[in-house]
Amino acid sequence: LSTLQLYSGKDEINDRNVIPEPTEGLGLKAQNRYLKAKVRVLLEENQKLNSQMTHQNDEIVRMKSRMQELEEERNRLHRVTSAHSSQLEKMKKSLGETRVHCNELETEKTNYKKMLIEASKCLQITEDEFLKALDW
Repeated sequence: LSTLQLYSGKDEINDRNVIPEPTEGLGLKAQNRYLKAKVRVLLEENQKLNSQMTHQNDEIVRMKSRMQELEEERNRLHRVTSAHSSQLEKMKKSLGETRVHCNELETEKTNYKKMLIEASKCLQITEDEFLKALDW
């Protein structure tokens, strides 16, 4: 009993799809050689596809690794940005305090200038009175 004789009905339709019509007239050995050649071609294609799949899986692993590296870098940059933001806020606060202190010093300077002008006027008046007293 040959393999072809075991098939019936629907299986014969499948055989027609595997063995093209021009080879149906060939003997069993020729059909067998044809099918073996077809199996070799299919195995080669399968091997190529497996190789491509392995290559793509390797690429996926590399991409996942790169994605993890980028995620770690993003997290690191986020921490650095947060630290810089915190430092910036401290510097802004310090700048505000320094401005207030500077304004206070400017006010004090202005007051001292006024006092100096007043003292200078008083001294001038005193000198004038002293000179008048000497002239007497």
